[in-house]
Amino acid sequence: MLLAVCAVTLSACTQTAPVQTPAPTATAQVPGEPAKPAASKDPAPKPEVPPEAPVVAQANDAKQLSAQQRQKIEQAVLRALESPAIVEIGDAPTKGAKDAPLTLVEFSDFQCPYCAYARNAFVKPLLDNYPGKMRLVYKHFPLTQIHQFSFDASKAAWAAQQQGKFFEYHDLLFDRQKDLGEVAFVKIAKDLKLDLVKFNKDRTSPQAEASIKANMAQGSALNLKGTPTFVLNGIVIEAGTPLEVIDTIIEVLKTKKGLNV
Repeated sequence: MLLAVCAVTLSACTQTAPVQTPAPTATAQVPGEPAKPAASKDPAPKPEVPPEAPVVAQANDAKQLSAQQRQKIEQAVLRALESPAIVEIGDAPTKGAKDAPLTLVEFSDFQCPYCAYARNAFVKPLLDNYPGKMRLVYKHFPLTQIHQFSFDASKAAWAAQQQGKFFEYHDLLFDRQKDLGEVAFVKIAKDLKLDLVKFNKDRTSPQAEASIKANMAQGSALNLKGTPTFVLNGIVIEAGTPLEVIDTIIEVLKTKKGLNV
């Protein structure tokens, strides 16, 4: 169940076109927000670099949440938890305590500019705000129809994971997103001092491809439309949801579901 907890969201990369707000199945609309334009129908999928600091502006709006707005968010969270999204973690790369009460699953694409932006504007602040309480799980969801290098980037990151350097490789892929390609994949491996023979063997292996496709199947089963998309303790959350709204969701999980946060 997709939870749209705020009318204002950061755009996401999709297989067909950039969108502003995916159609939700459970919505807690913030009252007083102006109506947003419908998602673009333009068939040319050329996502733009996200505007400067949109999440900060959204967070400022979110600070003004009224009691009525918070109640609507609470109702939407409780509805979503009636049919929570189940994501098998398996051997996915993780960051944070395994027994953390909060699990944030990120479905992401290394060639998606919005994913690169969300890394520092959304994911990092959440991990910093809930030290020891939140675990990040990364799931590959390359949008292969619009991103030429996304699948190969995921396979390269998977190979780095086999040498214990997934998140280091992950960060450099996003840092060098404009230069993605074979040269960059090898250069990053060299910079991280990976065993290049093993790296090249692993990233071209059937296991790498099968693992990435299994992640993609998980995202498709959740009816995800674009990247980044997050699943927080069974609640699917749109890209760019303000951090203060996430705090409200976590507060609901704490008070209504007894989560020890």
